[in-house]
Amino acid sequence: MVKQALQDILYNHPFAAVTASLWSKYDGHKYVRDVEVLDRHIDEEGRLHSTRLLTMKGSLPAFIQPFVPVRQMHMLETVVVDPATQQMSVTTCNINCTSVMHALSESTYTPAPAQPDQTRYQISIFVKAFPKRRPADTDRTGPLSAAEIAAQAASWKPQLGEAAVKVGYIAGKVEAWAASKLLSNVAKGEKYIEGFCR
Repeated sequence: MVKQALQDILYNHPFAAVTASLWSKYDGHKYVRDVEVLDRHIDEEGRLHSTRLLTMKGSLPAFIQPFVPVRQMHMLETVVVDPATQQMSVTTCNINCTSVMHALSESTYTPAPAQPDQTRYQISIFVKAFPKRRPADTDRTGPLSAAEIAAQAASWKPQLGEAAVKVGYIAGKVEAWAASKLLSNVAKGEKYIEGFCR
């Protein structure tokens, strides 16, 4: 089963200020140890594209530790900012420990329709514990590209009307823990953005 969480937040700050704060939100973060810019460019339509590798380290609950041989998680963050439409989209997914868990978050930032001096933030979080591997995954010899990782993570997102699948107790606990952890990061990010924009 896939654990899904959704959140919708309205910031009382303009789009430009909110999106500017996001580039430094990991500075001094308790769990983010390193941020590496893998790619940053502006396309022919004037959109900014950014790909960053986030290295995170923190304590895991005891019930997860037997399944995770490492203590660092690597997350791939892809960002597209379109100044013409005033939309910023952010996709983040883990690229290691994927046999234990896939975690994917998709966010959008847009000016609020009725209040252009406010910014609407919407996030969808998807977590799948112990995903089944596809034959194509095991035949591969080299590393995946950022686009391939995002496409794979998106491929297991739940579809509307998809039948629920019964999962084991541990898988359910892993999914619930990861989703709650990601949602708590949303709350911390909200505080950071409010502080940055004041």
